Amino acid sequence: MGYHDYWDGDCEMARYYRDMDEKVKERQNEALWLQGLYFYEALVDASPVLNAMSKKHKPIPYRQAPIPLTEARHRQQQEEENHKKLNAGKEAMKQIMAGVNSKFKRKEE
Repeated sequence: MGYHDYWDGDCEMARYYRDMDEKVKERQNEALWLQGLYFYEALVDASPVLNAMSKKHKPIPYRQAPIPLTEARHRQQQEEENHKKLNAGKEAMKQIMAGVNSKFKRKEE
């Protein structure tokens, strides 16, 4: 808020600027919290490598997509995961079917 806005402008402007500043700080706080969450998750994923007593010394793979912040994005991500699982199952069934069909073809010959 500038000097002239504060002294010569509308008296309600100070409240609006204060509210805006609080919202900006809240957004920044949430962004930093999310950054900390990503950092924590990365440390947890790498912890098997750092632990000498661990049986598996391979790190857990880091997440492939960002954490969904909205409900719509969460639903979209769930649908994409379900679609990938269905396609993987479909491909597995095709391979099984091809193997069974090849056994029947060998028996017929």
